[in-house]
Formats: sequence, structure tokens, C-alpha cells
Amino acid sequence: MSNCSFTVRQSPTVGDQSRSEVTFIYTPVIRHLSNSRGGLRFVTTISSFAALHAHDFICHHSPQAMPSTTLTAVELQAHPEYPHVIWNLSPSRSGLVDVSNPNAPILKDENNINSTASSATPHHEAADVPNHPSPRSRPSPLRLPYAIHGHGPTRLVLIMGLGTLKESWQRQTKDFGHTHGEEYSVLIFDNRGIGDSDVPWGRYSTSEMAWDALGVLNAVGWLSSAKSQRDLNVVGVSMGGMIAQELAALLPTRIQSLLLLSTAPEIINTKGYLENLRSRVNLFVPKSLDKQLDYSGALLYSNAFLTGADNIEHTVQPFPTAGDRFAAMEIWKRTSEGGRRLSRVGFISQAIAAGWHRKDEKQLGGLADKVGRNRILVLHGSDDHMIDVRHADMLTARLNHGASSPDDEVGKIIMKGQGHVIPVERREDFNKILEDLIVRTQQLSR
Repeated sequence: MSNCSFTVRQSPTVGDQSRSEVTFIYTPVIRHLSNSRGGLRFVTTISSFAALHAHDFICHHSPQAMPSTTLTAVELQAHPEYPHVIWNLSPSRSGLVDVSNPNAPILKDENNINSTASSATPHHEAADVPNHPSPRSRPSPLRLPYAIHGHGPTRLVLIMGLGTLKESWQRQTKDFGHTHGEEYSVLIFDNRGIGDSDVPWGRYSTSEMAWDALGVLNAVGWLSSAKSQRDLNVVGVSMGGMIAQELAALLPTRIQSLLLLSTAPEIINTKGYLENLRSRVNLFVPKSLDKQLDYSGALLYSNAFLTGADNIEHTVQPFPTAGDRFAAMEIWKRTSEGGRRLSRVGFISQAIAAGWHRKDEKQLGGLADKVGRNRILVLHGSDDHMIDVRHADMLTARLNHGASSPDDEVGKIIMKGQGHVIPVERREDFNKILEDLIVRTQQLSR
């Protein structure tokens, strides 16, 4: 570490934050915490996810990464499919919710078709909907956009990970909310700090972000039943899986199924201390947008997927490879109009929330007791370079704390050779796993 220096540079590719603003966030925290256990967790998480954002650090080490794309960033933006990288999926309902308010009124409701809730709908009617312990501590306003696709009776809540938009669920949104929209209602939303959500200053936490999710659920009427009813099928990926743990702890009797995907009870060092810091810091070397896309692609996906054909639905013509499609969506996210989709403050604040997330065996064991272990599934890729697969083992062990017998343990699936983003890389397999979990837990609720 003696030959590395942390220097934040303004990236020319995204955002308009000043150098002093970014340095203010990073430098004191790293300097103060780098030798502590919690600080190592913070540095590990920040550096793991940093390749998803355009922050440049100087370090004398230079990591190697296989190219994730065949086209440059400029070529990708000129590709005829680029304007269609985000699919035109019309939601049944969409709107903007101020989740700083415990009643979470809908501020703006678009495409309100077959609506079951409005700003006049009474909320917190169900006895098992908790009240925030200190509502005045929440930033106000705190507005989150949401969309519901489909109008079926089976409710599916998809919680996205760090620095990633709700539109990244578009495969599952289409498959469950459109192809099978008569059966499913799929709720997606942007977490605080990303997309069209507000970007409040101050420390974020996964527990507070779970309260955000609860506010969205409450506003759209999904918590308005007069009695406890297990009707929420919750999926959380990466940091979204951490939020899902916290949400399930708030609403354990409302959870029909809980799928914890590519996530952890806490981020731990899975390498030697110096090796871990060296490899993580190496991600911060100054690099062009093309290099950033190569690094983020290598962290998130398997090389076989990145170099394989772009065989997904297309509007004009496919990209040369699946890696090119991934990169095109990343560019869209970073360069969208207004520059609000991916802000420095929001990204760093989310990373801090993920880095400081921790649920011990007593907490997760108690959560599993209340939700029911036969309703919980842990899913991870064996070659996840973002959150090592050993985190899945740790998560499963903690959820099984206090289990009465092996028959009372949570399910766990490790997909061999798969990376971090299984819903994209293994779309059909993931959908089948999720569908089977929902069907099985529906039978438990009868």
C-alpha cells in the first residue's frame, strides 16, 4: 500500500460534481477506516463496485482485464440498436412516491390502468405494518419512481443492486409482467441515489433503504389489507439482496417467498489482507470509458457470456456480442439527459450502505424463523467476481441458525461457472427457479 496514492479525478464522461466534493467524500473515510475491520469492509465494497462508475483513482499497479466489448463506446452509441437498448415496456401503473412520509402518498401517477390505490387510499391499515422508529431522521422530500407491470394476482417485488437502474430488470419485467401479465404484477423502483430518485446527502444504510421500499409498497396499496397475508414475493440482487433482508425483517409475515441473489449478510475479506487491498485498489487506475466498461463487464459476467452472441430480443439489429449490449446500456445510464441517472454522491452513498451492511446469525436466524426457511432461497454464481460465492455459504449458515432439523433449512443453489448477474446471463434458468419458488410457496400459504 505504500506505493499507492488515492487521488480522485473528475471524469469527463459523466456527472458534473466538483473534484473537491468527491474528495471530501472519499479521502477522510478511507484514511480513518482503512485499518479497521469495518473500514476494510468499506474499502472492499467501494473498490469492488467502483468499476461500475466513472471515478478515477491513481495507483501504480495496473490490472489486466479481458475486453468485454468488440465495439468502442463511440461505435456503440452509433449502433442502430443503441436507441432501443432500454425496451419500450408500458407499465400498468407508474408514479413518484415521497417515501419520507410514512403514508407515502403518490405524487405523480402515470398510466394508471387497473389501479388499486391512489393518494386517497388509506395506508398502514394492516396491524403488521411497522412505523418508522424515528421518522424525523429521514430526509424530506425523498421521492422514488416506481412502475408496476402486469395486473395479475401474484405480486413480485424486484429490488436492484448498487448503482443500477430499475430498467435493468427489463427481462424479468417483460417475462413476468407482460408475457404472463395476467398472472403477475411486477413492482420495480429506483433506490435512493440512482435514476430519477432523489439523491439526499448523508449516510445511507440498507435498513433505511428497506424503509424506502416499504414506503413504495405502502403507497401502491400492496400493504393495505386488513389482516396479515403472505402475498409478497421479494427478489433482491447484490445490494438489493441486503435491502431485501432488511425488508423481510420489517414485514416477515407478509413474505410469501424471498430470493436472495448474489448477495451477502456482510462483505468480508475473502483474500489475504494485503492481497485484497492491492487487487481492489487496482480497480481505480485512471482509464477511458472503454476500459471502464471492460472492467465492469469482467466483474459482472462470465467471459463466455460477454463474448457470446447477442441473442436477446432486438428492435433493429443485434449488437455484435452480449458484452456490447451490456456496455451500451452502461453508456446509456451514464450519459442520459440531465445527468441524474448515475450521480457520484448517490453511487458512493449506496456503496457505503452496502459496505456497512451486517446481519449476524441471531438476526438472520430470527428472520428465517418468522418468514419460514422453506420460503427462502439463496442463489449465487460460483464465479462471482463482485461478491465471492463464500458469502452465499455464510448467508445460508446464518439463516439456518436455530433450525430445528436439516429439513428446516433454507434452500441454496450455486450455479457453476456463473457470474454476478444471473437474471441476465441465465435468464430462462433464473425465471424457472423464481417461478418454481413462487408456486411452491403459494401452496404453503393455502
